[in-house]
Amino acid sequence: MPFFALMALFMMFSLLTFACLSRKAQMIEQDMKELPENIYKMWEDFEEFRSFRGRTELNDLAMNDAAIWSHSHRMYVIGNNSIKFPWFIPKDFPRDALNKQDRDKFIEVIDLLNTELVYSTAEKVMYRILSVIFPPGADSYLFRKRKAKFDHLRDSL
Repeated sequence: MPFFALMALFMMFSLLTFACLSRKAQMIEQDMKELPENIYKMWEDFEEFRSFRGRTELNDLAMNDAAIWSHSHRMYVIGNNSIKFPWFIPKDFPRDALNKQDRDKFIEVIDLLNTELVYSTAEKVMYRILSVIFPPGADSYLFRKRKAKFDHLRDSL
């Protein structure tokens, strides 16, 4: 009799877990259905801006054909935006691309952004604790932190 009671309890727990996972999968699938519409809308909006190509007004600070020569270097990030390998912005740009004052300012901005992109010790410890206690919560926590780092980088540049 205790064996069958334990088996029934296990089956109920398994059924509850299955129902929770099924609900989560339905929510993810619903979110994914809306994603292509957003991407296509962004592409359609991009077509509007294509008509501005070739402008040569000097007071226009947007990227255009007349100003291409002044953009001799691009900033890029290296890393996975993860706890083990966070993003960082390298400082390898052409020596003559900027004058001394602008180069120093540029390096200060890069240093500031690099310190903000690194995960703090508290964030690392919290992730490790959550990964032991409640792994799905750890994944959610890491996702929120990665998104916050991405949003901060996007807003800074």
